[in-house]
Amino acid sequence: VRGEINPGLEPIRKWTDIVKISGTSNSMVGLKSDGTVVAAGSNNVKQLEVADWKDIVDISCSGAHTVGVKKDGSVVATGRNEHGECDVSSFKDVISAETGIYCTVVLKKDCASQEEFEKGIINRATLMVNMPYAQDAVQQAIQEGYIDCPLGRSR
Repeated sequence: VRGEINPGLEPIRKWTDIVKISGTSNSMVGLKSDGTVVAAGSNNVKQLEVADWKDIVDISCSGAHTVGVKKDGSVVATGRNEHGECDVSSFKDVISAETGIYCTVVLKKDCASQEEFEKGIINRATLMVNMPYAQDAVQQAIQEGYIDCPLGRSR
C-alpha cells in the first residue's frame, strides 16, 4: 500500500497470500491463492459479505457490489442489486468478471467443440451483460467492431 488510504481499509495492510485485489477508495476485496476472499472497508449495502466464498478464481468490486467467479465457472455476487447487477445465478462457464456501478459484465467460455472445452482451450468468448439498458450500447459496439464477440443475455 502506498499513499494515504481510507481508515476503514487499514486491514488490507495485513493481508497475505493475495493474488488479486479489486475495489474503490471505500471498499476492497482480495482473492487469496487458496480461492477464498477477504474484504475491508465500507459494507453499507453488504457488498463485502464474502467470508464464506470458496473456490473463487476471479473477483471484482464496484464499491456497491462484489462478484466472484468460481472454479466451476459459476458466479456469486453480493451487495446492492437495484438494477439486477447481482442476478448472476444463470451465468455458467464464466472465465472473468468485472463490476460497474450498476452492472456486472462477464466473459464466458464459448468453445467450438466439446474436446476443446475439456482441454480448456478458449477460441472465442461470449460477453454477457446483466444490465438491461446497456444491451443496445454493447450490441452497437459489437456491430462496429469494438468488441469481437457475440452478445449473450442473462435474462
